[in-house]
Parts: sequence; structure tokens; C-alpha cells
Amino acid sequence: MGKRVAEKGTRRREEADKRKRHPPPHVGGYGVPAITCYLLAAFSLAMATAPPVGASRAAATVTNEDRVSYLDNGVIRLGVNLELGGAITYLSKSKSDTNLINSYDWGRQIQMSHYSGPVPFTPHGKQPKKEWAGLGWNPIQCGDCFGNRAKILDHRNNGHELYVKCIPMQWPLDNEPGECTFECWVRLKHNTAQVRSRMVNNRSDKTQYDGRGQELPAVYS
Repeated sequence: MGKRVAEKGTRRREEADKRKRHPPPHVGGYGVPAITCYLLAAFSLAMATAPPVGASRAAATVTNEDRVSYLDNGVIRLGVNLELGGAITYLSKSKSDTNLINSYDWGRQIQMSHYSGPVPFTPHGKQPKKEWAGLGWNPIQCGDCFGNRAKILDHRNNGHELYVKCIPMQWPLDNEPGECTFECWVRLKHNTAQVRSRMVNNRSDKTQYDGRGQELPAVYS
């Protein structure tokens, strides 16, 4: 019995060492060729400025000329950037100018970000940026790492609910729109933002890829 326990302990330590040397990727995706995904998430507002994120996904930055559509319920204020696919780029207390959202580049913000195969994703022979080749199929709401923005298809804001619809961009590729659409419905309730998101996937590639983890949503504050 003592020997078997010792062997199990040794195997666990070996597996732990292996995970340290070869950590799993921080992103993933579902390979369903045509699927509609729904997300209901409530973001609680912790009123403290978060520390900056160490690693940058790209050099592209949000500019002062961007158009932002806001909701404000007297407790919190939230803004979506209509130049960046309607991603959430502003979150603060009402009547405060302290924005909790990290918009250092377009791979941050609070936004939709999905993953699937193949890896690498090379549509029509187009090659991804080397450092992001391992992401595979990765449409995100803001734009790509080369500075090409997502395209807004629709936007509505009645003061109670904010709606955006866009064609996302493949993050690792230069000017490659996703074969899908992203939609978000946003409402404020007390000190939370309730966000419902939907991806409608229209990929021409019908391969059933292995399932991977998702960023639902990607959040950098």
C-alpha cells in the first residue's frame, strides 16, 4: 500500500511539473461550423482602478476621435465604442471621469472574442502575425492586431437599452473580417451592467474542430 501511495504522489508531482513547463493556452474555441451563441453576464463595478496589464496584444490604440455611445443610470456610466465594433470601452461611477476599462490596444476592452480551428488559421493563404498564429480562428469585436477596425452594422440607444451589431475582425490576420456577426444588448441595473451577447456564425468551413475555451467576454480593466 505504501509503495502504491508513493508512486501516485510521484506521478502527481511529475504531472504538476509538466504543466509548469508546458502550460495550457489561455484561449480556445468551439469548432461548430454554424452556431448561434448567447451570453448573459452581469458585470459588478468595483470602484478601484485596476493595475495595468503587463503584456500588450498589439500596438493599435484607441484614438480621441472615436464615437462612444453611453448609458448612465445615475449610479454607473457605461460607453461602447462605435468605431470598435461596439465593444465596452468606458465604465465608471456616474459623474466620474475615472474609467476602469483598459484600452491600451484593441485586444483588451470588454468585448466578444471567440476561438476555433484550424491552427494556424490561413484563409486563402493569408498568414497570421507570427506571435498570434497559435490562436487559430479568433474573431474579436474591436478589430485586428494590424489596426483594421470591426464594422458596425447597427446601433440603437434609447437611454434604457443599448444595442450594437458588427462584423468582427480576425485578430491575428491583416484585414480579414470574420464570417459571422456579433450582437450585444446592454442594460444597467443599480451598479451592474447586464450584457447579452450573440454570435451568428456563417463560416464557409464546415469542419467540426475540437472544442476549446472561450473568452465570454474578454475583460481587461
